[in-house]
Amino acid sequence: MVKHDDYMTPFSAWEDVSAYIPRHLTLWEAFYGDGTAGAHLAELGFDVIHEDVDFFEHDLGECVVTNPPFSELPRVLARLR
Repeated sequence: MVKHDDYMTPFSAWEDVSAYIPRHLTLWEAFYGDGTAGAHLAELGFDVIHEDVDFFEHDLGECVVTNPPFSELPRVLARLR
């Protein structure tokens, strides 16, 4: 990951999109960052898995909800197919 990819999603942004995230599924916040995204989603009432594991080597949860490193976007999208 390159340095400019290291931006954490603020709580307010998760609040803004929370109405569009399925609540009946277990979410995987797949890019750990500083660990706050998983805490934000849990605070909003989501069942979320947020572990510091390699996205490209693990499959967790039922639905990926994340702010990926955009320098890796082609790999991320290919992995989600």
